[in-house]
Amino acid sequence: MEQHFKGADKLYSVEYDLNNCDQEPIHIIRIVQGHACLLGVDLDTLLIGHASENTAEILGVGHQQLLSGKIDDYLPGEVMSQLLAGKDEVEFSDINPVSIQYFGGQRLDQSYNMVAHLQGRIIILEFEAQESKLSSSQFLQKSDRAIQSIQSSNSLQALFNQTVHEIRQLTGYDRVMLYQFDKDHNGTVIAEAREASLEPFLNLRYPATDIPRQARALFVRNQVRIIVDTSARPAMIRKGKEVRDQEPLDLSDSVARGVSPIHIEYLQNMGVRASMSVSIIVDEQLWGLIACHHYQPKLVDYRLRNMIKFLGRIISGHLALQEAHDFREQILQTNIVRSQLFEQMSRDWDIFEGLLKQQLTLLDLNQSSGAAIFLDGKLHTIGECPSSKDIIELIDWLSKEVEEPIFHTNQLSVHWPPAHNIKRKASGLLALQIAHTPPEYILWFRPEVIQTVNWAGNPKKSVTQEDGQIRLSPRKSFEKWKQLVKDTAKPWSKHHITSAIALRNDIKEIIIQKYQEIRQLNHELTEAYSDLESFSYSVSHDLRAPLRTIEGFSEILREDYYDKLDDYGRYVLDTISSSVGKMNSFINDLLALSKISRTDLLLNKIDLRKELQFLWDSLDKGQRTSLRFDVQDDLPVIYAEVTALRQLLQNLLSNAVKYTRHTAEPVIEVGGYTQSGKSVIYVRDNGVGFDQKYEDKIFEVFSRLVSDMEYEGTGVGLAIVKKVMEKHQGRVWVESKEGKGSTFYCEFPDFQSPD
Repeated sequence: MEQHFKGADKLYSVEYDLNNCDQEPIHIIRIVQGHACLLGVDLDTLLIGHASENTAEILGVGHQQLLSGKIDDYLPGEVMSQLLAGKDEVEFSDINPVSIQYFGGQRLDQSYNMVAHLQGRIIILEFEAQESKLSSSQFLQKSDRAIQSIQSSNSLQALFNQTVHEIRQLTGYDRVMLYQFDKDHNGTVIAEAREASLEPFLNLRYPATDIPRQARALFVRNQVRIIVDTSARPAMIRKGKEVRDQEPLDLSDSVARGVSPIHIEYLQNMGVRASMSVSIIVDEQLWGLIACHHYQPKLVDYRLRNMIKFLGRIISGHLALQEAHDFREQILQTNIVRSQLFEQMSRDWDIFEGLLKQQLTLLDLNQSSGAAIFLDGKLHTIGECPSSKDIIELIDWLSKEVEEPIFHTNQLSVHWPPAHNIKRKASGLLALQIAHTPPEYILWFRPEVIQTVNWAGNPKKSVTQEDGQIRLSPRKSFEKWKQLVKDTAKPWSKHHITSAIALRNDIKEIIIQKYQEIRQLNHELTEAYSDLESFSYSVSHDLRAPLRTIEGFSEILREDYYDKLDDYGRYVLDTISSSVGKMNSFINDLLALSKISRTDLLLNKIDLRKELQFLWDSLDKGQRTSLRFDVQDDLPVIYAEVTALRQLLQNLLSNAVKYTRHTAEPVIEVGGYTQSGKSVIYVRDNGVGFDQKYEDKIFEVFSRLVSDMEYEGTGVGLAIVKKVMEKHQGRVWVESKEGKGSTFYCEFPDFQSPD
């Protein structure tokens, strides 16, 4: 249905209902309320380009006549001087309101307040009657008494109650309410002062559709809104011929901006004839409203409205201070818990143990009823949690659908419908992503809390059908309507979310410390052990698992914080990544060495030429393209365990490539022969070589004759070669000269057929 005002030109040509009424262009409504009139004056020329149709009733000059003149032809000289001063400063708040008794040389029937503000290149002037019967001193005395009374409140609720009482005393409205918004923009009356005969609205909730999105935005910008008479006819704003701009005036900052017909009908359904709303802003967000209702037409003087606006700011200040104080106290308490959790994790570098099995646990961090940690493919839980299957499915959904590292809700089923089946344990979720690939999370759960909400009428009854036509009809009934709210948990507070993010940083700190411990452990292992078999179990459990964690967490640091780190921080992160790669290679080589001893010897006849070509092709292409690879024609027949032989040949070829890559004309030769019934193969290079006196030492674990800064490696590769030959009851030796190259020989027994 198209919305119109009875008796006025058509104002809208768009159909609005409660699904799209938040798109209603109320800031360009093209009307003013009937108690005031409006002029739009060009900032540069002072020509009147806009005028409301009711200027004759208020200013004594018709709008058509005004649209052909200049504002300085109509305003008294002293008023014009104030206006020009504001024009020069492009700021009119210091002069508002200007009292005028004359317009166009004629005395007005009463004194009016002129209120000016700038909108683009247009000065908007609004004229409304002065209603204050108090002298300036009396007004200041009443204002001062109200402020002192409000500021003497010893609690927030007392502050709220005293504020509505004082505002009602100052203004004379029948009802004054303090109205607080929740996260979904529904509002609840948390304080009320009213005539004794009126039905109480205290603790009633109003749906977000009562104050749509664009209206809330205007409340943030223009913090006082007055409606003088819902039954009065508004006045259209007309343009002069000189105005070429087709867009209507932006009335966002107007004090007498016309009212949406949807809202007019809403107030009329409540029986309200006049209203005033004052915004309460906290952290630049609309926290709530001081809402005043009157059941007869009522105009509150501009000066008094500004006073009420100031009282709203007092509440805003108290709220901001109280919230900051509460937040500091809450963060202090959670920091104590976090500190203990960090100490617990640091004892054995065990995240599961530190967060789930010590004196304090994850449950102590944020008043959750259950928690789960999913790391390294392992799931651990504590408290009241959904089943492991449900948690894994939830983590799968989080990893695919939620991009942010932290996700929180007190209505999980709204985001993830399967949560309806686990609502008794997990209606609320706070999820902290530790790693994205593979997904690793810490989850906190809160159970369903069934509650009864008292609404001011059924919020869902908003559209009606009249004469076969569907039209928007704001709620007609405001009787208390009870709703049972299910699938909802206690909301997560700001400090809970902040503490979870801080815990994520604590875990990253543990990762760094784990890295330092592993580096120290590597040093101790290289000095303490001469045989891998004696400590392979320790390596596989003490090094591999934390390295995977470090690798995953370092990726988190790189993705989320790399561009925020300073040069030293980036150096540390790059060092971690590089060291993790080296450690992985080191551990793989060690475990390969230990595996050889435990592997059964299954001999097969080896096609040596085919294996060599395969292994050569599998080497890094960038390294081998500059090398010449020669394989002799007469290769001996060898019976060996296929996997072990491949490992041997791969290590020898990689070793040869590594130490010949800086040679002018690098050559790697592989050949062999049969001697005394045994088969010998060799790998020869013309690389850096070494002093022959180190022949035996070179096959020892961790033995390196060159700096790992120049030549990468773990010092395990040739130990693996020796181990393979020992497994085959053969032997290995080397001949080398510094600067000339090395030849490694492997002698195999004469196995004629596999046993």
